[in-house]
Amino acid sequence: MSKRRLARPGLSYFDINSGRLVTQSAELMEMKRRIRERWPDLDVAFDHVDRKFLVIQRCQDGVERLFMTRTYCDERLIADIAKCDPANPMYIDPEQAVDDHNAQLERAREQELEDIAGDFGERLIHALKADGYMDHEDVYGGRVKPKAVRDRSVRAAR
Repeated sequence: MSKRRLARPGLSYFDINSGRLVTQSAELMEMKRRIRERWPDLDVAFDHVDRKFLVIQRCQDGVERLFMTRTYCDERLIADIAKCDPANPMYIDPEQAVDDHNAQLERAREQELEDIAGDFGERLIHALKADGYMDHEDVYGGRVKPKAVRDRSVRAAR
């Protein structure tokens, strides 16, 4: 009588959409358990077409919604989920992240324009203002002028 070979730890199921047997490893099952332990409304699945791990949230209205996708399923996934949890100190506010990103892009664009114009641009603006072709109101591009500049403008107009 031959010895029985036990199956590897994990989960096997038949995926009817792709028509094949799918086996999830013990490591993936452990990650799913750890995620469900910390966030009971989240679950992890693997998309065989895009080759990505999907984090799915079961909402209170009974609908499952895509929470995030990643190409990895390890400690980095737990860290990414933790960044989305407002109760966690690593939480990143999405609106603040977008605002910071936009401000960084704006600073980079302004720096690029400053590098292009450089010293010549400053001299040109000074010459245009001195000749009266450029009003000092337009120097700030529609932004509110600093208080010190407004005060000087009022005194000069008197």
